[in-house]
Amino acid sequence: MTTGPPQPRMLVEWLAIGAGLAVFGYVGWDGALWDARLQLLLHVIGVGAILGLGVVVLRGGGLPRTRIDVPLLGLLAAFALATASALNVGMSLRAMAAIAGFAAMLPVAILAVRHRPAWVGIVTSVPVLLLATPALAVQLARRLEWILAGAPGLPPLRLPAEGTPFGSVAVPPFVIIPAWALAGLIEPAWLRRVVRIGLVAVGVPMTILSGSRSAWLAIAATALVAVTPLVWRSRHRLRWPSRITWRAVAVGVGALAILGLATALALPRLTAVTSLLYRVALWRDTVAAWQSDPLLGIGPGFMPYARQAAAPDFTFPVRQPHSHNLPLGVLGDAGLVGLLAAVILVIALLVVAGPWRSRTGVGRTAGIVLIGLAIGGLFEDLTFIPGFDLLAITLVAVALLDAGAVEWVRPRLTPTRRWAAIALAGGAACSVLL
Repeated sequence: MTTGPPQPRMLVEWLAIGAGLAVFGYVGWDGALWDARLQLLLHVIGVGAILGLGVVVLRGGGLPRTRIDVPLLGLLAAFALATASALNVGMSLRAMAAIAGFAAMLPVAILAVRHRPAWVGIVTSVPVLLLATPALAVQLARRLEWILAGAPGLPPLRLPAEGTPFGSVAVPPFVIIPAWALAGLIEPAWLRRVVRIGLVAVGVPMTILSGSRSAWLAIAATALVAVTPLVWRSRHRLRWPSRITWRAVAVGVGALAILGLATALALPRLTAVTSLLYRVALWRDTVAAWQSDPLLGIGPGFMPYARQAAAPDFTFPVRQPHSHNLPLGVLGDAGLVGLLAAVILVIALLVVAGPWRSRTGVGRTAGIVLIGLAIGGLFEDLTFIPGFDLLAITLVAVALLDAGAVEWVRPRLTPTRRWAAIALAGGAACSVLL
């Protein structure tokens, strides 16, 4: 009987666990993005991960080679080409370093999931649960104050000036759902159940109170992808009952009551057009900025400023670090070349590691959640939050491993190749740090 996750055997493993807890416990979320000291700590952790990968290469350890390596390198090449032709090369070089650093996290995540899956589950899910719980308590307390103050009607889903440790109130659903999926790696089973139940208990009300239609759409898509195969396999057993019992009537009435209450709460948010108008203006200005170089884009990292400069006269330029649309963001940064490379990468990932390729429930869940995040990304873009990026990368690692899309190679290093590996790891580390 398994009583707990395997104990780390080396100091470097303890350091890796501590670094992961620091990142997912606070350093990788929105609040830390505004503190230069915490940003330095995040960069140091990233440098350490890259150097650790280099040490594995130098010691002749097995490295992962996946079936999406070529499309991933193609996307990196597209961003590099866009950086070389960027409107502001200095800003784009910094953004390119971050893109390369996050790409290097995929083999790191694959190694971690392969060798220490239980610890990966703990490190990625437990801190999220511990951060989300007090955030939910604050949200509920504010709505209780609304009622106690005698304000008319029920409090709205969103209240002004609300935030969470992860970012705005729209962010937690996109964090809690991947964390719940990765919690499936936790051993023993009782701890896995506790963490997953806790994430559901916190995540459901936070998702409702977020008022994020992008999150609701992502959840609906995830549920559809998860349920459709089950319904199809059970289609021959689905029949209308021969007689209706009082229990069935009670269940139906209860379901209708819950649906009515949810509709009453969500309808004002569903019919709100302010965020839609905001996104339309954001997309309009992004397309206008992209048109200066349709093929290669304006270069990564410069769009927030180029978008404001491209806004039509007598309008209010939208100040936003991202485009609220992942494909449009790639199009603006890397042009048609980058968008084509991104589409090829997504298709390759679906083909080699989609949910239908998975062999276990954990891998299938990871693939389904990735599809939901991709659909939500048509109206939301959280790639500026490091913690979200790392959760998504870890989901990709789980899906690839579970689908058997990873091969392990031991590089044979001649002295020349050894020095080249040292230079490559050192250059990548310096680019991330600087």
